[in-house]
Amino acid sequence: MTTQSVYDAARRQVIQAAAHPHVLYAQPALDAATALVDEWLTTADRRGVVATFRPELASQLARAALEAVTAPYRAIPDEEDAIVLLDAAATILRARGIDSTRDGFGVPVPRTPTSPTWGPTGTARLVITCSDAGWGLALDLPSSLVVDVEAAHDAEGAAAVVDVALAVAGGEYGNPFKVV
Repeated sequence: MTTQSVYDAARRQVIQAAAHPHVLYAQPALDAATALVDEWLTTADRRGVVATFRPELASQLARAALEAVTAPYRAIPDEEDAIVLLDAAATILRARGIDSTRDGFGVPVPRTPTSPTWGPTGTARLVITCSDAGWGLALDLPSSLVVDVEAAHDAEGAAAVVDVALAVAGGEYGNPFKVV
C-alpha cells in the first residue's frame, strides 16, 4: 500500500470514528489522530501484519487514536483558566471581524443566514463554553444540551473551537443539538 493511500485510509477511518452525535472534534485532534493511525498502519504494513488494508483494524485503531490524542484535553480547567480560554475565543472572533465578548462562562457566536433553527422560535444563538467538562457548544437557552468539543486547553485549542463554532453556526454540521 502506498504511503498516501495508507494516510487517506487512516483519515477516512478517523472521520468515521469521530462521528458522534454530541461530540465534535476540532481539526487539530482529527489531524493528530490521523497521523497516529497512519503511523500504526504503516508500521504494521512494514512488519507484514497488514498485507492489505483491513477496515476493521483501522476502525479500531482510529477509535484508539482519537481516545489517545484527546485524553490530555480532559485536564479540567479551573474557573480562572476557563475565563482566560473564553477571553481568547472572544479575541479570536473579534480578530475575524465578529463582534463578541465573553459573557460569564460563555462566548456568544452570532447566527448566520445558514444557521440551523434552534430553540422555540428558531433564533437561538450558539455559545462557546468552557467548564470543568472542557470545551463545549450550547444554545443561548436555559438548560441547553452541551455538545462537547474536543480541543486543547490553550490558544491553539481556542482557535480550533472558534473554527468549529463558526462551522456549526453556519450549518456545516447540521443540528448537533438535535436529540438522537
